[in-house]
Amino acid sequence: PNNDDEFRSGAAYLFKREPSGWIQEAYVKASNTGFLDQFGHAVAIDTDCMVISALNEYSASTTINGDQSDNSAHQAGAVYVFRLQAGSWSQEAYIKSSNAQQGDNFGASLALSGNRLVIGALAEDSGATGVDGDPSNDDRTQSGAAYVFDRSNGVWTQSAYLKASNTDSFDYFGSKVALADDTIVVGAFGEDSPATGIHADQGNASPMFPTFDAGAAYVFLLSGPQCSQPIWSQVAYLKASNTGLDDFFGSGLALSEDKRLAIGAEYEDSNSQGVGGPENNDGAEDSGAAYVFELAFDLDSEQIVRLGSPPNPAALLPGIQGPAPCAVWDPVFDHTSFMPDAVLDVLLFSVFPENISVPPFGTVLCSSPFLYRFKPAGVPFQLPISSSPTLIGAQLCVSGGSVDLLGNFLLTNAIDITIGAQ
Repeated sequence: PNNDDEFRSGAAYLFKREPSGWIQEAYVKASNTGFLDQFGHAVAIDTDCMVISALNEYSASTTINGDQSDNSAHQAGAVYVFRLQAGSWSQEAYIKSSNAQQGDNFGASLALSGNRLVIGALAEDSGATGVDGDPSNDDRTQSGAAYVFDRSNGVWTQSAYLKASNTDSFDYFGSKVALADDTIVVGAFGEDSPATGIHADQGNASPMFPTFDAGAAYVFLLSGPQCSQPIWSQVAYLKASNTGLDDFFGSGLALSEDKRLAIGAEYEDSNSQGVGGPENNDGAEDSGAAYVFELAFDLDSEQIVRLGSPPNPAALLPGIQGPAPCAVWDPVFDHTSFMPDAVLDVLLFSVFPENISVPPFGTVLCSSPFLYRFKPAGVPFQLPISSSPTLIGAQLCVSGGSVDLLGNFLLTNAIDITIGAQ
């Protein structure tokens, strides 16, 4: 450590707490130490795994364990994974993005949880949006990106490429990242929308009322373990409740295992003090603020039987498998008492529970059905649900009816369903 041959190459220092106090356990350098690499810009550790980024590393290599000697992509950035084995730390992987380019600053932020790693590249230039879009275009200068890597059988692979749903130049998406189990949050402190709150308008700021660098955060959720091919989907777009010009909302992120999210806005201007104070004065320029959100994505599936008034026959039975992404919801009709000679069953899907009399058939318990499904009488419906976690929390009203041999049609009860996490 005592030579200074590589100016601002960077290093990391690992400390361990012993019964007698803290001791330095390791002094860590990159496997390709280079001038101005800034190894140590971001660090993350989880048990026996330590990850360190070099924000300005120069190699143009891509993906895992590529050519570290290349120096053709100034400030592309790199990430190094170290693992503790038999009491010693050693480098396990050298990670680059799949579209490494000069100036991307891959490694601007890190989040590590078990065998999953999220890496932000705040100056990546692709104009792609959403998950696994085209990384090869450079239509949005310094829009930013985040990359998900997973480790299996000792090998790291890139599993997702994340972009904002409203990608724009100089948003710096990926400036901060946070990870907890199946949830990723990505900050973009340069995002310009004047929107406030959750799921608001993502359009850019009007020149008349500019909110440049107001900032935003984006929440991504992995579809449940029951999915054969889990996918990441953006499930929330978060803005401050008092969005303002140059607030840098998203400049700090922290996500707990119970899905409580804190978001920093380091240049917010309110002069409030403490918790829950007034937000809309600007009496303390650049004083900063933090906002706490609770992410409710662990909802249980629900199947609530509704009979209406007067009650329709309670013939439509809930499924054994509750409605959830990647699950097959399987409601069935019981014709024992109400229509033993039924030959056909029908499900009617709607959004709003509402009793509507439909003479002479009975009462429809869901208004304006937008989708129908038919099955031979008594055969369980098999309704596969998409893998997208964006469906979690969606609510539908499902009513039913049956037809007998004579063509008589009788409406039955309804089931109000909520699509849960699993």
